[in-house]
Amino acid sequence: MAANRAQNAFEAKEENRLDVYLDSSYNSETSTLRVPSHSSEDSLHQRTNKKRENSNSQLHIVSSNEDTYTPKMGRNKPFPKLIEPRFDYVVEFNGPDDPINAKNWPLRRKVFLSMVLGFTNVLTVFTSSVFSIASPFISHEFRVSEKLSLLGLTLYIMGFAFAPTFWGPLSELKGRKMPIVLAMLGFTLFQIGVGVADDIQSILIFRFLGGVFGAAPITITAAVFSDMYDNKTRGVAITILSTFVFIGPAIAPCIGGFIVRSSHQWRWIQWLVTILGFIAFLLNIFFLEETYAQTILVAKAVEIRSQTKNWAVHAEHEMLDFSLQSLIIKNFCRPLRLLFTEPIVFLMSLYSSFAFGLLYLSIGSYSAVFIKIYRLPLGISGLPNIGMAVGIVFACIYLLLLQPSYARKLAANDNVPIPEWRLPSMTTGGIAFSCGILWFGWTGYNPSIHWIVPTLSGIFTGFGILVILIQVINYLVDAYLDTAASVIAASMMFRSLAGALFPLFFDSMFKSLGINWTATILGCIALLLVPVSILFYYFGAKIRSKSLSSPPRE
Repeated sequence: MAANRAQNAFEAKEENRLDVYLDSSYNSETSTLRVPSHSSEDSLHQRTNKKRENSNSQLHIVSSNEDTYTPKMGRNKPFPKLIEPRFDYVVEFNGPDDPINAKNWPLRRKVFLSMVLGFTNVLTVFTSSVFSIASPFISHEFRVSEKLSLLGLTLYIMGFAFAPTFWGPLSELKGRKMPIVLAMLGFTLFQIGVGVADDIQSILIFRFLGGVFGAAPITITAAVFSDMYDNKTRGVAITILSTFVFIGPAIAPCIGGFIVRSSHQWRWIQWLVTILGFIAFLLNIFFLEETYAQTILVAKAVEIRSQTKNWAVHAEHEMLDFSLQSLIIKNFCRPLRLLFTEPIVFLMSLYSSFAFGLLYLSIGSYSAVFIKIYRLPLGISGLPNIGMAVGIVFACIYLLLLQPSYARKLAANDNVPIPEWRLPSMTTGGIAFSCGILWFGWTGYNPSIHWIVPTLSGIFTGFGILVILIQVINYLVDAYLDTAASVIAASMMFRSLAGALFPLFFDSMFKSLGINWTATILGCIALLLVPVSILFYYFGAKIRSKSLSSPPRE
């Protein structure tokens, strides 16, 4: 009886796999599945109900668009009969405690892999902003405007905006490790390209491609954490990772400034990044382990087939013929639809995009203030960025201190998350964020005010940026559980575009308005966005109740 129930459950599961969309844990989107069929007249649904009565008839592939007939066996051989029951040949985990399942790995093993991925992520975001120090030197060497040379920063972050629509689906098809290793190899090679480039066009092209490949670990790491950590520990792991990721852009100008100051060569920044990229590539190729459950089961099936010579043994994932093109199209289209049809997704993405854009805008503004106004030398002028890094660390501590309270609420509500629980802390972060911007603008424009005063404003700015970004992600995931991958993809695309474009117009604003009035405009915009979290705290559930993508949670 138990075997029959298992067989029936398997067949029902197989039936539902036709024309189903696969949604990843982080950023991969939907794809039509094409499943092998053994009847030219019946769909998989019909075959399942008939228990494959027509298994001797001609084999064909069922797709969402057309029937594609397979090649003949050869030498007039008929197609072999389907092995029954197929359920017996599908490889699965040995129960919930199977040690090969990444969720059951020892904590030290998970932490080590998290550190490898953390280093890789920090490197890719560090590379994005360290280029801002090289920009004036590139402008002088190639005799182009500084705004044109700054396009190297913009194009790199632009790669972050659109590359996830490729890397996310690839991680669902081939597992987590292969895309990250491939991406870090490409990332390192393109950094070499920037370092040896002898014209501005080559620099810009290689910077964009470096951003495309550098986006892979950022896209896939959250999925790896979802593979390894349970609901209780995943939030803590992602918070700590995000802290280091956002510290990277904050400290990059300081490190880059000292390199240029000592070597008088902007290319040495690229050689440092290249060396670190090669180290990250080696760490990932030798120490990063596959965490995606479906890929682990495929490897298990391959090993069993090799040892037993029973070629019928297989993993479910091997039976799915994905169309990568379909995956990419749906990854791009569905997030955009949600972004412009769901008011919660749009406003929250707008808020986080403004905060993320200000992070990269601050990099340019700090250079303008501490080099042009306070006359600090290169390297030393980057030290005030440490204030923002300290604020990011404080935000991490603040969010971790909120975890026990959130866990108690979750347990009391039968582990059903209420998205609005995330919003009070976001309001706190929003107020600190706007105060930090105004503080910086009205203390950094006057050289008679000691440089430490605008430096301290970075604590509030960094605190607000991290709290806003993390709680926006948490709120969207809680509110859109079934379409979380699409929602996060939409938010990330919007956010990366803001990070790419904000630095371009800062120089013009700074020259025409001054640092004080520029900061006033930006600080007031930040203050106007604070009510977004308050609005959704009181009316979010009502808005979600009218959404087809986000049913309310009681």
